[in-house]
Amino acid sequence: MTSTAETLQTRWSTLLDAAIERRAADAGAVAQRGTADARRALAAQRFAGPLEADVSVRQDQIGSGTGYQEVEGGISAPLWRRGERAALRGEADALAARAEAELALVRLELAGELRTAWWALASAVADVRVAREQVEFAQALVANTKRLEAAGEQARLDLLQAEAALALSEHELAQAIGREGQARAEVVGLVGFAPAQLAAETVRAAQIDDHPLVRVALAEADQLARQSRLARLKAQPAWRVGLDLRSERDGRDIDARTSTGVRLSRALGRDPSAGTEAASLEAQGIAVLKKAAAIRLSLETAQAQSVASLAAARAGLKAQEVRLAISIEALTLTERGWREGELPFLELLRARAATSEAARAAVQARVAVDAAISSFNQAQGLLLQDQTS
Repeated sequence: MTSTAETLQTRWSTLLDAAIERRAADAGAVAQRGTADARRALAAQRFAGPLEADVSVRQDQIGSGTGYQEVEGGISAPLWRRGERAALRGEADALAARAEAELALVRLELAGELRTAWWALASAVADVRVAREQVEFAQALVANTKRLEAAGEQARLDLLQAEAALALSEHELAQAIGREGQARAEVVGLVGFAPAQLAAETVRAAQIDDHPLVRVALAEADQLARQSRLARLKAQPAWRVGLDLRSERDGRDIDARTSTGVRLSRALGRDPSAGTEAASLEAQGIAVLKKAAAIRLSLETAQAQSVASLAAARAGLKAQEVRLAISIEALTLTERGWREGELPFLELLRARAATSEAARAAVQARVAVDAAISSFNQAQGLLLQDQTS
């Protein structure tokens, strides 16, 4: 994509949608929704299964040979058990709810990847910016020192030291550019392009039962419970109703006699396989509920860790800002001392290197706070949120 498009596409939601599309992450949820719709359509049918037709012919050609002939045909259909259609619709609703929960979980997982990739890129970009500033300063320092090169051995030594500092800063810039390229490639691979800028997130909170991991577990348990209820209903004997038509003729009466009737049939016992399936589904549902309880505990731990990480990042930023302010003040004093001949050129280089490192650390600390906020929201199970103006 062009740089103009990169500048425009700067919404978290846009990036998340792009990542989902590239990964086809919603394919499973779409398939489950289709299955749920099919189950609802099945529950809307008039009969519980397909109609069944049967035909039979009987004669006495092999037998008494009196000319007897009988033709019988019928059609029958299975009837719904009491509550079976409602149970089937409930299972479909549970399946649809599970699909939505799983889609939310997929979106959260991709949001986590996107958060990590973006803040890695933001950190690398900040590194490059600071490194470029240091190269520019080192270049200016070399240029200024060259004008004094003819002043004597000390001036030539200062020039060598300035050129060594320039080479070091150029090396650090090259390394920073390499890290930026790797981080940018990660973002591009995830969403298809690298945005120019994204707004930092704000701290938000949510109930632990709203976390997609818990929602998926609860939705799975609910679906298993509904499947078990449906299986138990299917274990009950079901009725079939049909209409019969019979035509018969014997040798003593040439005219055929035709009669009609109603046929009812029902199994004489429960289906043991359906009962076994229901028990198995119930056991699976209980296991999933226990899993949901374990997920809650692990999420509570992760959320507590994210709170501690955010507090540490904020404290680290304050410390790095203090360090940067002190380093800048020390550099100012060192520059004044060097100009007045009280301090050697090497002290100026050391002060400048300390300031450069402090500036880089301060920038990284600011990014670390934004990344910690994203991690906090991720632990809460919250998706990326666009900032409203």
